Amino acid sequence: MGSCTVNGKTYHGNNISVVNNKVYIDGKAIEEGDQTNSDKVNITFTEGTFERIEVVGDVEIKGDVKGDVSANGSINCNDITGNANSGGSMNCDDIGGNANSGGSINCDDIKGNASAGGSIKM
Repeated sequence: MGSCTVNGKTYHGNNISVVNNKVYIDGKAIEEGDQTNSDKVNITFTEGTFERIEVVGDVEIKGDVKGDVSANGSINCNDITGNANSGGSMNCDDIGGNANSGGSINCDDIKGNASAGGSIKM
């Protein structure tokens, strides 16, 4: 289980999703009063391990993901055991699956295939 901060409030869970600017922790929408009316949901992943993260926008994870990470922006993370898909650049330690990026990829090791719109540096 990991913890994340959404617009200043901290939550704990295994699966984090942001869909249409609504945040879901383990499949349950967070309280309406904690939702944002802005164009961007600000999420900081601060500790622990996550199974799956899906975000519209950039993702910065200070921890590991035991599963997949998907973002239409950039991904900055430690280790991802599954696949990583981003519309922007990707900076990670290790990726256990495939890495697909619209920008550049900068990782220590990618165990699967790598595809990037920019450069790939390992």
